[in-house]
Amino acid sequence: MPLLKYYCKRFGVNLEIEETIIEEMILESRRHYPKEFGGILLGRYSDNLNTAIITDIMMPIEYDNSRNHFRRGNAGVKERLRLEFNKKPSIIYLGEWHTHPDSTPDPSQIDINTLRTLSQANTVMIENPIMLIIGLKMKQYNHIFYTIKNKNILSYE
Repeated sequence: MPLLKYYCKRFGVNLEIEETIIEEMILESRRHYPKEFGGILLGRYSDNLNTAIITDIMMPIEYDNSRNHFRRGNAGVKERLRLEFNKKPSIIYLGEWHTHPDSTPDPSQIDINTLRTLSQANTVMIENPIMLIIGLKMKQYNHIFYTIKNKNILSYE
């Protein structure tokens, strides 16, 4: 499967993800449509720290969702992240992903606040977490990756 590559011009960083991972998110999200759904982005950074490489996703064990709301629970997260971190190379938490059913992948105020909170959280090992928002319709979708730098929300192209 093709490797999808994105660039955040204002931050000067890259992001890579296998197309099969996007397809897995879409498939799982359609099972929950027309409600929002999401999970965790896992991966690593390149040796020069210039590229975030998303290698996997983690589906939530527990969650609360509706047509315009998704809250991921924490059950099993700490244990899975510990297992991933002990792999070689280490896999770490990179951020969150979720859908906006029948809408655009633009961040809501809640999404913006979430990114800001994550970037300052003691439990998150990275300063610039990633958020993927998928605008999902039954037969099509579009998506945008976001990150945060100096409290500014930036998109990848």
